[in-house]
Amino acid sequence: MDPIIAPSILNSDFAKLKTEIETVVPQVQWLHIDIMDGDFVPNISIGPCVAQAIRKSFNDVKLDCHLMTSEPSKWLKPLLGACNLFTFHYEAVGEDVGVAMDLCRSIRALGMKSSISIKPKTPLEKIYPLLDQDLLDGVLIMTVEPGFGGQSFMPEMLEKVKRLHQKYPNVTIEVDGGINPKTIRSCYDAGARMFVAGSAIFKHPDRTSAIENLLKPLRHEN
Repeated sequence: MDPIIAPSILNSDFAKLKTEIETVVPQVQWLHIDIMDGDFVPNISIGPCVAQAIRKSFNDVKLDCHLMTSEPSKWLKPLLGACNLFTFHYEAVGEDVGVAMDLCRSIRALGMKSSISIKPKTPLEKIYPLLDQDLLDGVLIMTVEPGFGGQSFMPEMLEKVKRLHQKYPNVTIEVDGGINPKTIRSCYDAGARMFVAGSAIFKHPDRTSAIENLLKPLRHEN
């Protein structure tokens, strides 16, 4: 599949959020929305009401909702109609894989795509049962510790991406954290196809150039 750049609005200027989004749409087809509850991660960001407002203003963009919350299931209905890809954290649902399986089924039953995210220290094998049951449309590999933007990329996470791609070549692998023109190619070569970029886009004065700078390394064949 073609690479997908999903700008993370966490790094945008919330005081002029609509204008900020307009600087990246229609250059991209996806936006990444980090929903944090101050419990699963120490930070608090935005909630479903903002996601719904974005959906009303930008009908053509797809919303990648990343739930960094302790109870992801309670956000299903509030995000209905806004969220296209619902990503919850494995660590938030505990060791009971049955809970995660039920959540994946609920996500799909509501018409959204199902994805799971794992923190850097979580073993990849923890999510294999979900993939073996074909309950996931995507997997988000965190390449930083979740909760705050602007962190440095963790290159040791590339091995996770590579192993996941080799074992499940048909699953869409997303990476989030420290993605920029210097790190994106190594993620692509490992098997990632969806790239969350915050600072690399919203801290750049020219958003069109910033997105092009991310795509350029992916067009260069070794």
